[in-house]
Amino acid sequence: VSAKDDCYKKVAIATGGNLLCAKIQAKYTKETCYVQMAVQQKNPDECNKVYPGTSFNPCIKQVAAATKDKSVCTRFFSTETKELESCNLQVDNAIASGG
Repeated sequence: VSAKDDCYKKVAIATGGNLLCAKIQAKYTKETCYVQMAVQQKNPDECNKVYPGTSFNPCIKQVAAATKDKSVCTRFFSTETKELESCNLQVDNAIASGG
């Protein structure tokens, strides 16, 4: 990871400025930036910037757990039984742990 990419990620997360995530060159760093922004903003729609058009979207599960809201799971995984169950389990675990 370049120092520049790392800087963009840190500033994006500190300021809530997800436009900076787009400037990151390293794929993994860019993805983690968008995931952290989606969780921080509790906005699952931001996850499409990481995994567009795919049913495998761990970002959505993280947002659902952060919001403790199973409706996020249902909204995104209504036709994917295993993904829906996995998402709901993450929400249950977040509720149970208080985190």
